[in-house]
Amino acid sequence: MSPARHLRVVVPEPGQEYRPSVHFCGHCGERLVGEMPLSRVCDHCELGMYLEAEAEAAPSAGAAFLVVDRNLFVCAVSLGAEELLGLEEPEAVNRHVTDFFVTADVEAPGPETLVAEILRAGYGETLRTVLRPIGEFGVRMFARLATCGPAQSVLIVLDD
Repeated sequence: MSPARHLRVVVPEPGQEYRPSVHFCGHCGERLVGEMPLSRVCDHCELGMYLEAEAEAAPSAGAAFLVVDRNLFVCAVSLGAEELLGLEEPEAVNRHVTDFFVTADVEAPGPETLVAEILRAGYGETLRTVLRPIGEFGVRMFARLATCGPAQSVLIVLDD
């Protein structure tokens, strides 16, 4: 028997196409190569847990990203996001995502727009949006929002 295990197998609903997924570290963003080890802790940084997302939505190593639970509270912050936002993960975890970002949409700049987009992404749709940090008016960040797991969460990848 192999010591490796799989977290889950994603089976598309009838009529949907299969989209490959990858495992990546929730701290450094390194992608897992090969089978899932017995421990879900990252072999590279030894700090993050392996998460799973669609290959096209998953962050690259060193990317800035946050993981938000179904109640819209931050449950993980990557090393890249710590540097970008100027805070450490313990300062961000268990805080509402709208404490950090709102959409940069001029027509709907309130936090409710970001909440609606996160909820849409939680149903398996990969979205692209533009965010701005709270209290910053000249800064814009392109972001991808997509589902990740193993617990159903939304991944917010801040692109360059």
